[in-house]
Amino acid sequence: MNNAGAPGTKSLICVDDFDSLTPVFWQKMLYVNLFSAFWMTKSARTALIQSNGAVVNTISTGAFSCNGTSSTAYACAKAGLVQLTRHLAKALAPRVRVNGIAPRAVNSPWECSWGRRRGVCTNRCSASAYRSA
Repeated sequence: MNNAGAPGTKSLICVDDFDSLTPVFWQKMLYVNLFSAFWMTKSARTALIQSNGAVVNTISTGAFSCNGTSSTAYACAKAGLVQLTRHLAKALAPRVRVNGIAPRAVNSPWECSWGRRRGVCTNRCSASAYRSA
């Protein structure tokens, strides 16, 4: 299960904030959200083949849309993961199954604070609901 993923900042970079997409930020997004899945699968290839194993890549709905809730760098890295998943499925077949899942945004204080700033939060969550007792 390749489940690494990170937005890269404590607050998301808006789709329209192109100036904030620095080369360092792009590299970080690619390393965490795309390259890590490639290197983990490559490292485990022999064991996966010997065990008729499976790879599951956690993609993101941000790879399929441009709705303003994901930074351009994050969305592009996850879209790259979609293609990597397709290519790995072909390269490792028939011994290894490779699939991707694309969950929606998680209802959390971080996501809601971002959504409120962008005017898309449904206010279904509150930070107090996630504090430990």
